[in-house]
Amino acid sequence: MDEENILETQGLIDENDLLILLHREAHFGGSFPLMAAYYAKDGKGVQPEINPKRIQELFEIEQAANQNLAAFFFTGKEAEKIKEVREHYEQLRALYETDKPSKEKLIADLILSESDHPEEEIQAIADKGAEMLIPLIRLLQSETYHDPLFPGYGLAPSHALKCISLIGNEKAIHPLFEAIGNEGVEGEEEALIALKRIGEPAFNFLVKVAKSKPFTTDNERAAIALIAFKDREDAGKAALDLLKIPELRQKTPYSSYLALVCEGIKNEEDRKEFIKLAEDPLSPKILKDDIQMISKLWKKK
Repeated sequence: MDEENILETQGLIDENDLLILLHREAHFGGSFPLMAAYYAKDGKGVQPEINPKRIQELFEIEQAANQNLAAFFFTGKEAEKIKEVREHYEQLRALYETDKPSKEKLIADLILSESDHPEEEIQAIADKGAEMLIPLIRLLQSETYHDPLFPGYGLAPSHALKCISLIGNEKAIHPLFEAIGNEGVEGEEEALIALKRIGEPAFNFLVKVAKSKPFTTDNERAAIALIAFKDREDAGKAALDLLKIPELRQKTPYSSYLALVCEGIKNEEDRKEFIKLAEDPLSPKILKDDIQMISKLWKKK
């Protein structure tokens, strides 16, 4: 059987096989042995959908065929993607050709770290303070670095969130807000922590957005973020005032998020008004359930 027929009769190629080849070319210089060793050590860039056993199987198929599987199966689209990935690696590594410290080199350290929790790199950036915000926000919002095929395995933006959180500067409020509820961004909890750390400017921004018109997904994002401020009496009061508006009360899950903010209410009169909302026929059932749950929590304290 000739080499081409060997490849065509091996059950190749499904989406997972293509994914393995893409990651091999992107991160392991086209080497199956390097990739297999990395997966055996459970490295930072291990992808849960890739089966290490299949890496070995593809290696054996490639050896039997005596032909590079990527060269055989990649279309122009995949080849172009790998070219772009390698260019990014080259650009990052080029930063180390000089001993001169730079913001860009600190960001490269963060992206290229093989640690799941690159605390040293994060702290080095946080120590620089607000001057690092622009490159951090650029990294956070980069579609490229959310892609596991690119340097950082798609995790660099979540590390950037941690840095921004430690810096705690109000200039980061908008990008932190945009990270909430964004399926393409990991680390939503870190964004909430960062907004809480920024304090009053973030709180005022969130209250303003939560009550803004027309109603959009931004109102829901703001309500989610306000949960981080539920220990503040004025946060609970602001949420309660919004829940008193029948039209807003019927918007779920927005109204449920506001109910969670109300958990921190201490004033007895405000608590009574909140509980009374569960009796209103205009309140959706899910909100009534939330109110009753919070009421029970108050009774236990």
